[in-house]
Amino acid sequence: MSARDDLIMAFGAEVELVKSSGGVFEVTVDDRIVFSKKALGRFPEPGELTSLAAGEPPAEEKAPPAAESCPEPCCN
Repeated sequence: MSARDDLIMAFGAEVELVKSSGGVFEVTVDDRIVFSKKALGRFPEPGELTSLAAGEPPAEEKAPPAAESCPEPCCN
């Protein structure tokens, strides 16, 4: 399934594809860019656009998992 189809199914969204050049791939929701290939240097992962359009923070901004405690006395 395409990213376009994902957005339509998840939100009943009106999706407009705008042809551009120079390798630009951006997704805008309510005049707000939620994904930019130019800024990130990659295409979105499967399901990523749906999460971003729903207002979830980008993967790059999510907090890393808590580190486990080091058993060594010097680290505690």
